[in-house]
Amino acid sequence: MPFPGAAVTTVHDLSYLHYPQHHPRERIAFMERQMPRTLAQATMIITDSEFVRRELIDLLGVAAHRVQTVPLGVEDLFHPAHPRNWPRR
Repeated sequence: MPFPGAAVTTVHDLSYLHYPQHHPRERIAFMERQMPRTLAQATMIITDSEFVRRELIDLLGVAAHRVQTVPLGVEDLFHPAHPRNWPRR
């Protein structure tokens, strides 16, 4: 939404560009209309992966200094399972 001050936006993915067949037409139209406005208005853009950050820079031409990766946080109790704990098939 238009806002007169500094704005931050978060972009999680660009699936509407890569996989439009998995989105309703209305969503594609909305994203094509709003994403350029959103990116232009944002003072800072946050992504939760370096991959999406690179896509914004490489595919959509966003200046690198305007995009920051902030990985999603997770509790310490969540960690990769040891192979001995994997389900047996």
